[in-house]
Amino acid sequence: MPDRQRGAGTRTTDALAILTGYAASGGVFRNPLGALRSNGYVDGRGTVEITEGGLDAFGAWEPLSTGAALIEWWLGHPPGPEAKLLRAVAAQPGKPISVVDLAAATDHEPTGGAFRNPLGRLRTLGLVSGRGDVRAAEELVA
Repeated sequence: MPDRQRGAGTRTTDALAILTGYAASGGVFRNPLGALRSNGYVDGRGTVEITEGGLDAFGAWEPLSTGAALIEWWLGHPPGPEAKLLRAVAAQPGKPISVVDLAAATDHEPTGGAFRNPLGRLRTLGLVSGRGDVRAAEELVA
């Protein structure tokens, strides 16, 4: 996807899969990605970058909002567990929240997969960063 908002047209294949709602290892995701690559619309494997031809084929598009409006947009896109964690992190704009506090705020066990997996997906998407302390991406609090 064009990502001119962040200054580059690149995404990891994992992030693309999450954004499109597919498993990164599945044919439903990998086959269309391969077709885009074959048509010259994207380059790369682990990290995929849109080409000029891809931008031309994509056509006109509206950039995403910033700040609170961007947070609201994202809250409508990842599945429930990711949205719940993102909402808790975004509630403290510009400030980190410890993993333990984040787990408690979202009624999760900090070492459990039901917490760690969605948190990892948010990191993959670039929406949060940090390991011991988690913060919202700059684009979400700008």
